[in-house]
Amino acid sequence: DETGNEKPQLDPFILPVGLDEFLLTCGISKDEPSMGLVININGDVSRGTIPLAKYPVSMGINYPHVVSSFGNSVIAYSLHDQSEAQSIEFSGDVKVINVYSALTEPYEDLVDLIKLSPLIGEDPEREVKELEFVSKISTIMTSLVCYCSNFIKILLPQPRLIRLQTFQNVEELEDELKSVDGSTELGVIELEYINLLIGLTHLKNKTYSQAFEIWTNGTVDPRILIYIFKYEVYGEVWCFNGLQGLIEEVRKLIKDNKFKKFFTSFLDKWISKESYTENTDIVKSVELANLRESLSDNSKVLKIMEKDISLTLPETIVILKDHGKHLALAKIYMKQGKFKEVLQIYKELEDNRMQDDSFKKGEGLTIIIDLVYKHFSDDEDLIWDIGLWLINKKPELGLNFFQHDGLKINIKDETLLISKIDDISLKYKYIEKLLVRLNKDKMRSNLVKNLHKTELKSLNERIRKYKSHTNQ
Repeated sequence: DETGNEKPQLDPFILPVGLDEFLLTCGISKDEPSMGLVININGDVSRGTIPLAKYPVSMGINYPHVVSSFGNSVIAYSLHDQSEAQSIEFSGDVKVINVYSALTEPYEDLVDLIKLSPLIGEDPEREVKELEFVSKISTIMTSLVCYCSNFIKILLPQPRLIRLQTFQNVEELEDELKSVDGSTELGVIELEYINLLIGLTHLKNKTYSQAFEIWTNGTVDPRILIYIFKYEVYGEVWCFNGLQGLIEEVRKLIKDNKFKKFFTSFLDKWISKESYTENTDIVKSVELANLRESLSDNSKVLKIMEKDISLTLPETIVILKDHGKHLALAKIYMKQGKFKEVLQIYKELEDNRMQDDSFKKGEGLTIIIDLVYKHFSDDEDLIWDIGLWLINKKPELGLNFFQHDGLKINIKDETLLISKIDDISLKYKYIEKLLVRLNKDKMRSNLVKNLHKTELKSLNERIRKYKSHTNQ
């Protein structure tokens, strides 16, 4: 320096942080404040600056922490927010270092967190096996040791999943996800756990647009969200103990309108996927939840019936019957070729023996007629039954029904049909049509004359009664 005194040289620290980042330290002297910088492979600062009270004696990394020694103290800093996470004091000077081979230690508190339990029902035998499995893999790994001339101590970090319980920021969770080693059994569990934690945290924070991707891309089981909305799920659905409390928290939000809209979009997206049909339990859970969620929208229910619902057919029929969705039920029967059941539904709707909000009175008559012409044109008993029913509902339509060329049988007893018609004018009209068909023009002409006479006589009778009534 300018005084001619040499400043002690600082040992540089360059440590790897993950696969594409490095920690560098810089300072002026050992006793003055210094800093740690995380840079990427392009040389850009990729995280915030870690402030250090003085230049460290030694440093090591056990993600997501940077651990530095300063004389007799060891301080851990978070790589997420660059804050001081923990400080440990020793009786003498110590150093830290990363060893080449990672050390593994059991960690009992992790067992209850990652043990799978059924969301619905019980399976004691499997639960015993789950406990045995997680007890075996609930370990913590570290490559960081603290040492001096008297001892060597392992510095064990808090397990990742236990640490994450306090995280509220999804970005921090996603950052943790990047560093998980998915090649180990514990790593696979960590991936599943963190992904579900991210999905649930988005729902809890009501960040639905960000939640949509993770809940529809197959990363997490969609039946968990169906369970949250209190619909029936099929198959076994197990979940980590550590997340069941969060699931119940999210369950309290299902009355929120935005959450409901998200759930509807979530179901629509899953139904539009082709690959998800590989798991029949997921198919049944999604399709039946979608049907129940759509019961207030008649048009949507009818659209659902146009799709292939073979896997959920029995349950769908029960739901439609229970909720009076008879038109939708008729669509199913039509696809199954159960045309008599379709006829019965429309007859009962027209007779008000069934109620369906989406049904308009009278629209079933032409459907019934078309069904008879297409599928029952040679069934004489059914033709008589439908035809006479039509005459009582809408006489002109009923008469046309019997005269239509679509019928493959001839009505053998015309007098019986005529006797069933109470309205005299309608009776004459039917006979007139019958005579036209038989090419009996003269008889038709006489019939028209008689009809006019009959109507005139009926009119005179009504006038007489009216006058009689007014003179009293």
